[in-house]
Amino acid sequence: MLPGLRPDLVVYEQYELGAAVAAHAAGIPAVCHSLSPRPPDELIRMYAGERLDRLWAEHDMSAFSLDVLTGDAFVDIFPNVLQQPSFLDHPARLRLRPIPFTEPGVTVPTWVGRSGRPLVYLTLGTVVASDEVLVPAIHGLATLDADVLVALGSADGATLGELPPNVRVKAFVDQAAVLCRADLAVHHGGSGTVLGALASGTPQLLLPKGADQFQNADAMAAAGLAAVLEPSETTVSAVAAEATASIGRLSPAAAAVRDELLAMPGPSEVLEQLIARFEDDEKTAAA
Repeated sequence: MLPGLRPDLVVYEQYELGAAVAAHAAGIPAVCHSLSPRPPDELIRMYAGERLDRLWAEHDMSAFSLDVLTGDAFVDIFPNVLQQPSFLDHPARLRLRPIPFTEPGVTVPTWVGRSGRPLVYLTLGTVVASDEVLVPAIHGLATLDADVLVALGSADGATLGELPPNVRVKAFVDQAAVLCRADLAVHHGGSGTVLGALASGTPQLLLPKGADQFQNADAMAAAGLAAVLEPSETTVSAVAAEATASIGRLSPAAAAVRDELLAMPGPSEVLEQLIARFEDDEKTAAA
């Protein structure tokens, strides 16, 4: 398919490593778009090494002919403090300001901001969220003198039980707009919510549940960017205590990261960089 289409570039998301192999085999530059901080090589070898070896063999190519974790260029939406230190000066790395995605038709509830009380936003995302894991977070946050907005995501909502009067639930919301108004974001540690809250300067309490969320949570805690409660620690009282300590308090480290993210190049600027980089490569190859 790729040899017939002959696109100028193949842009693949960070964990779609087969696309990088296929592009490289077709002689087309492969550009990796980050979804997480770049994982250690040994982690990918552990979980995907055999499958990658088979892909390279199918294309009759060496696995060392392209670093699929980096690609020919790596579009990095993460702040320096969350990225691997050894990767910060990599020549393939291009910085890109993270742009939040909003589902068409979702909105900010009309009641937000009307009570004069702080706003706490709670979501566990669209993969690991369930009523069971939301319940202790909801009741812990309800102890605060604040309005609590819960976005269900993949949770059903039918078994949450009777909700405290300061808690309201929606299936989905305009998360980017909510984060700009929230005094605290309590969430699962998914990369999109982490970056959205960092860019909006919203204090964070992370409740990681799976996927890359534990990696993100560890990095955020180590950098002083968020409080974290592991699954075994996520009780009503612990959520209440951590939320009380975090609400409305943006750490100096988080403020610095917000400024860094907002100063990063936007999509049109990065597109120009990619075009210039690979046009120059084609000219060099032709010469």
